[in-house]
Amino acid sequence: MDQAHKSIITEILPNTKRTLERRQKQLEEEQKKKREQETQQKEQAEKQKKFQQYLIEQERIKKQEEDRKKEEEKRSQEEIQQMNTLKGEYGNMMIDLATGDSKLDYTISGLDLRPTQIRVLVKVTENNNTLKGLSMSRKRIGDEEGQEIAASLEKNMVLERLELEGNHLGSKTLIAISKLLEFNKSIRVIDLENNNLTNHDKDRNTYDYSGIYALCEALEKNDTLLQLNVCNCKLDEKCGEALANALRDNTSLICLDITENPKMNLNDVRKCQEYLIRNKKIYDDERYREFQERQRIRNEDQTSTIQMQDKEKAITAQEGIEQRMNARRLELEQHWKEELEKEAKLKEKTVHNLMKQAKLLGKKKGKGGGAKKK
Repeated sequence: MDQAHKSIITEILPNTKRTLERRQKQLEEEQKKKREQETQQKEQAEKQKKFQQYLIEQERIKKQEEDRKKEEEKRSQEEIQQMNTLKGEYGNMMIDLATGDSKLDYTISGLDLRPTQIRVLVKVTENNNTLKGLSMSRKRIGDEEGQEIAASLEKNMVLERLELEGNHLGSKTLIAISKLLEFNKSIRVIDLENNNLTNHDKDRNTYDYSGIYALCEALEKNDTLLQLNVCNCKLDEKCGEALANALRDNTSLICLDITENPKMNLNDVRKCQEYLIRNKKIYDDERYREFQERQRIRNEDQTSTIQMQDKEKAITAQEGIEQRMNARRLELEQHWKEELEKEAKLKEKTVHNLMKQAKLLGKKKGKGGGAKKK
C-alpha cells in the first residue's frame, strides 16, 4: 500500500485515541525524516563550501609562492646587476667589506641608496670579520627590509653596533632582531629610535605587540647587549610592562632609552630605571674586578720580570766572577810559565858557565903537570 492510500485511509478513520496516536507518530516520523534530509543537505553544502574554500586557499598559496619566487628572482638579478656595476664611494665600501679590508665603522646616512643597494650591503657584511659599527639611519628602510638586515647579521660575530634610527621598521624587524640577539653574542648597541615598532594605527587605535613581546623574551636570555634605544617608537603601557618584566631577569643591559613614549605607564618606567641602576652597579663591579685582576696580573708580570732581571744580573755577575777568575788563573799560569822558563834559562846558563869554567880549569891543570915532568 503506497503513501497516498495510507493518507486516505488515515483521514477516513474515526478520531479514536489510537488513530490520533498513529497520526501523531506518523507526523513525527515525517518531520524527523525531513530534518535528517535538511541536515544532510546542510552538511553536503558545508562540505562543498569548505572544499571550495580549500581550493581557493591552495590557489592563493600557490600564487603567493609563485609571486615570492618571482620577487626573489627579480631581487637576485637586481643584486647581481648591482654587484657588477659597483662604483663611487658605495663601490669602494662594498669592495672593502668583501675583502675584509674595511674600516671599523661605516655609515650610509649620507649616501642615497636604493633598497637593492642596501640588501647587497648587508649580504656583503654578513661574512665580514673586521666591521665593528654599521649605521643605516634615516634611509627609508621598510619593515621587510629591516627583517632581512637582522636575519643576515645573525652569522656576523664581529659587529658590535647597529644603528637603524629614523626608518620605517615595525614588528617584523623587531622579531628578526630578537632572533639575532639569541644567536649573535657580539652586538652591544642597537639603535631603533623613531620607528613605529608596534605598527600603531592612529585612526583605528590598534597595536601589534608581537615584536615587543619577542624582544622582551630575547632580553630575558641575552647577556651581551648593553644599550638599546627605543625612543619615540609608539610604545604604550603594555610595552612598558613587558620591558619591565624582561629587565627583572636581565642583568646585562645598562642603558635603555624609552623616552618620548608618553603612553607608557610611569610605574613601569620607574621599574625599568631601578633595574638599569642595578645592572649598572653589577657592570661597574665586574669591570672593577677585571681591573683588579689586570692589575694583579700586571704586578705579577712586573715581579716576575724583576726576578728574572735579578736572576739574569746574578747570572751575569757570576759569569763575570768566573771570567775574572779564569782570567786571573790564566794570568798566573802564564806568569808561572814565564818564571819556569826564566829559571830553566838561568839553570842552563849556570850549567853552561860551570862547564866552561871546568874546561878552563882542566886546561890549566894539564899545562901545569907537563912542566914538572920535564
